[in-house]
Amino acid sequence: MSFARSARQSGNDSASLEVEQGSMLLPDDGASLVAIEIGASFPSWISRERSAATNAIVEIQTAGETAAQFTQRVVARLYELAAERKTLRLAVIATSTDQGAMRARSSLARAILRAMAPNRAGKLVLAAERSETGEHHELFALAGALCEALHGSELSVSVRFSERRAQSGTMRSVRAHPSLTDDEAAG
Repeated sequence: MSFARSARQSGNDSASLEVEQGSMLLPDDGASLVAIEIGASFPSWISRERSAATNAIVEIQTAGETAAQFTQRVVARLYELAAERKTLRLAVIATSTDQGAMRARSSLARAILRAMAPNRAGKLVLAAERSETGEHHELFALAGALCEALHGSELSVSVRFSERRAQSGTMRSVRAHPSLTDDEAAG
């Protein structure tokens, strides 16, 4: 049974809930999905990929959610897209450094490729921040295993790195002159 057929058979109660909440998707100009694991950064290059699809969906793992639960939630979202007959053209999994998430990450990547398969085209990107130690061999191994299963299809899998970002937070944009005391600077 194909991914799209099983999604249609599962009903679309969640799709109608989505419409009620005001997040209705546009007619099928394609969809892109960004799944962000807890501890991962939003890929800085993603805005350049917007042309791949009009409808953008971002799923972020919550603090109380295990990697397996996050995968289940994102897979449910894939079923919703299939039920709405949306074509998934681009999917990005923004990965964390959590080694324990590898099994769930692999399951999610395989589910995404199954969702893309009926359309015979699509791009899956495994994204990570560039590490100083370069320990990303498990992402390359996953991409390689996924690519072997795609032999003869138009689907693609790639690994892409972003530069590390400075820690976020609020920074002063104007500083008091060093010769002034705190009271003089405030008044």
